[in-house]
Amino acid sequence: MAVTPQAKAKLRLIISELKCYSPNHNVSEEIIDNGSVKTFAMCERLAIQGNAEAQSLLGHIYESGNGIEKDFNKAFYWHEKAAKQGYASAQASLGFMYALGRGVEENLAKAFYWHEKAARQGDASGQSALGTAFSTSGVVKKDLKEAFYWYEKSAEQGLSSSQLAIGNMYEYGKGVGQDFPLAFKWYKKAAEQGHAKAQTFISIMYGNGKGISKDKTQAFYWAEKVAIQGEVDAQSYLSNLYFLGIGTNKDTEKATYWLQKSNRGGSKEG
Repeated sequence: MAVTPQAKAKLRLIISELKCYSPNHNVSEEIIDNGSVKTFAMCERLAIQGNAEAQSLLGHIYESGNGIEKDFNKAFYWHEKAAKQGYASAQASLGFMYALGRGVEENLAKAFYWHEKAARQGDASGQSALGTAFSTSGVVKKDLKEAFYWYEKSAEQGLSSSQLAIGNMYEYGKGVGQDFPLAFKWYKKAAEQGHAKAQTFISIMYGNGKGISKDKTQAFYWAEKVAIQGEVDAQSYLSNLYFLGIGTNKDTEKATYWLQKSNRGGSKEG
């Protein structure tokens, strides 16, 4: 049963906090590295003992099915255990499980309840979820200023999807005054983390000089980078750049190629 490096790192932190690991004694390190079955057993034992971090980690392991059989019911069980102890990450995860109906019947009101608890403790995913809730009409009244507030808090912690959302709100003046340079700033932050939509948007902004000085070379660079990932809008835009010779040599053959890929719904380059 394989456990991700991130999960292993998290388990080390849990063990350290429980005084079960020290730099001078590598027993716990060996348990983590010498076999994922032992890793899982250690995590499960800590969770049963009531450690909230271990419970949350166990929930993630069951939810992802990484090396074990995916089990949303067990994932929900452990996330709920940790959430009720006030563990913010588990509260956010529990909210998503309610929102998606995984391991429990879909309940958007309960999803909001747990996301709000996580958000108010500073959890970036919970804050992003509140931003989404307030940006649409649903379980709470639509309030774009409140949406911006929560997205910004999440974006400042580095969550790329929230950075994209903040960029969009600045670009179109939703819940905040329209500001193209700030829109570009937040799109760029998300783009540098590999967010495909954000990469498309900064390519377009470089191309039309919105929020940043025109830079045809950068427009082409970002368009090509994201088009290869299969992003339809970027493939269409890249086709246009090749057709007009913007940031690259004019090439009608490549323009046609990327336009056809875009029309087929996008696909990654092999």
